[in-house]
Amino acid sequence: MKTPNDSLREIRQNLGYSQESMANCLKMSQANYNRIENSKQNIPMEIIPHIAKTTGKNSEEVVKTLNGVTVQANINDYSQNNQNVVNISTEEWINKLLEEKDKRLQEKINLIEEQNLIIIEKNRTVTMLHQIISELTKQIRPTK
Repeated sequence: MKTPNDSLREIRQNLGYSQESMANCLKMSQANYNRIENSKQNIPMEIIPHIAKTTGKNSEEVVKTLNGVTVQANINDYSQNNQNVVNISTEEWINKLLEEKDKRLQEKINLIEEQNLIIIEKNRTVTMLHQIISELTKQIRPTK
């Protein structure tokens, strides 16, 4: 079964781009692009607009191409090939994208908060060590 990452590779190959050229268009390193194309990393939502700009398509068309799915504008629409059709409204599709973006943003916020707590603890340790050094220095060199 073809993955979105496989579809991204096909897009790049159809454009006649090397991985390095495509990575430059997507504002990322060639190494990161390679991990995405080789399914070692999911396609980040942040690069969808860059793919759209590179291919001359809109973001919705890019997502459809990557997923191999036809997104229909109205839930009442039907298709002969029901396996590859997802009946969602454009609003629902946008909401799903926003939910995913919010989830990733919250994960980044949580990581920053964890890192901030680590920094606070390290600062406390440094302050304590400075106090210990100061006390030891006073013991070694008594004031006159």
